[in-house]
Amino acid sequence: MLNKAKFLFLFIMCMIGFFAKNLPARQLIPEFEKIDYTLMWNMLPVGEASLELKGFKYINGVKVRYASLNVVTNDFLSSMFSFDAHFESLFEYNAIYSFEFTSKMLQDGKEMYEHVVFEPKEKIYRLSRNGMIKEGKTLKNVKDILAILYCIRTLDLKAGHKYILNLHSQNISVPLAIMVLRKEQLNTVLGQRNCFVIEPLIYENNIIDLGGKMLIWVTADTKKLPIYIKVESNIGIISAKLAFFSDKK
Repeated sequence: MLNKAKFLFLFIMCMIGFFAKNLPARQLIPEFEKIDYTLMWNMLPVGEASLELKGFKYINGVKVRYASLNVVTNDFLSSMFSFDAHFESLFEYNAIYSFEFTSKMLQDGKEMYEHVVFEPKEKIYRLSRNGMIKEGKTLKNVKDILAILYCIRTLDLKAGHKYILNLHSQNISVPLAIMVLRKEQLNTVLGQRNCFVIEPLIYENNIIDLGGKMLIWVTADTKKLPIYIKVESNIGIISAKLAFFSDKK
């Protein structure tokens, strides 16, 4: 079972996107982007998250994107449960596969560090976690949980369709199914937007357990912005609501 605290905040932010097998890229991901969220527990604000695209670099001649996610809980939540984190991902230009993923987390005063290097052609990962090193095989074109987010930006989404991606977290690769349930309108800080409502489902092996149902609203336009995420869990409703968006450097 993967660390629940990590997924309670990271997964609510990140398990939004997906990659459909054998489908080409259809939309371009911007070079720079910043999306801020307010994190809520039931009706109470409990923290903030910031998701950013920070440009390009090259790895072995391959053009690679750099993305990061910061999650910070506020004083109210810290009195019961504290979780601050920084995540970084390097992934192929069209988000087909990951090259590296790094997480640095401070949970209830305990520091946790994880770094994964992927070899896409050999389908191998090398995991360094709190001083321990592990190596193993992956599925084809695996993506870390941040890279998955951006795959959705390249696809032609349709209500009623299912898409499949290969997710890798820690030392596990697993297929992920994304159900596009419907389209509906949602009021946001950017105004009223038409959205796709998406439900992500573990395709096999229940490695992620939030104790409830997750729904994600992404804009039904070329940007496909994840503007609202809701998890109905066994500790209440946890949500992430769009607070700010910019695609300028």
